[in-house]
Amino acid sequence: MLPTKQTIKRNIKGALPPDLYRRANLARKWIQIGPAAAAFYASRGGPAYLPARELERLQEVYRPPERSDYSATTRRDIAGERAQRVVSLVNRSNPGASSILELGCGDGRTAGSIQAAGFEATGIDLRGAFTPDALGSGARLLATDAHALPFEDAAFDLVFSISSFEHFSQPERVFTEALRVLRPGGLLLLSFGPLYLAPLGLHAYRTVRVPYCQVLFERPVLDDFVARLKGRPIEWDGVNGWSVTDFRRLFDAHRDVIRKEAYEERRDISGAGLIRRYPSCFRDKSNDLDDFVVASIDAVFRKL
Repeated sequence: MLPTKQTIKRNIKGALPPDLYRRANLARKWIQIGPAAAAFYASRGGPAYLPARELERLQEVYRPPERSDYSATTRRDIAGERAQRVVSLVNRSNPGASSILELGCGDGRTAGSIQAAGFEATGIDLRGAFTPDALGSGARLLATDAHALPFEDAAFDLVFSISSFEHFSQPERVFTEALRVLRPGGLLLLSFGPLYLAPLGLHAYRTVRVPYCQVLFERPVLDDFVARLKGRPIEWDGVNGWSVTDFRRLFDAHRDVIRKEAYEERRDISGAGLIRRYPSCFRDKSNDLDDFVVASIDAVFRKL
């Protein structure tokens, strides 16, 4: 059996010094994105969307994604890792903090793990699908909306949200609410993606394997394609349509009340070939290539 791309990548990474691997990986990415960038910025007109027949052809080009593990054990492990990330941030950058709020807490396990670490944890999620172990953890779990938080001003030392800000229908309102309930000097941790215009931004990749399908094809074409495959309907209302440019503007608009403690934009160039081949479809949606290659954001802000 031939080794997978992931195996080859791990072997190369293990054989090279870390700094050399990082530079080689950066050079590889620039080589891949260069032709796509040239085509994108040279595009002057052309179709905004592709015909349905092209979707069927491209579907055969791309492999199905690896099956995700959603077992209870895996979800507990993920919750533990997220809780450890938050606790480490508090110990490193905000010692003495005690009250922590999670926005979009899902099943509540992360908030429960933070509570078990000795903090006063609160988790909110609109669905309210909390597990019994999370409900019994001592954390305060509420089925409520992040767009209108039921808390007093300056109620928390740290507010965080992981894998949710690409889903909130009005992220600017949630961001403002998060800052409102955060105490001066407190920290706001955000980690989320893929953003809407990124290769997997529609979050429909288990049925539609084509990267950038939301950029290349109109909504009725995609809905009809999924229906014919008898796949799970695309949850259009589950993504907010925001790009990295939108989030940059949001953060910049609050620069008088927040300071960046850490900030990283992570890129995904797996669909660079599609940008190069169909540049007019992309230029129709944005004039900034970053909107299509920045897939996620990790940020820590301190409230002034």
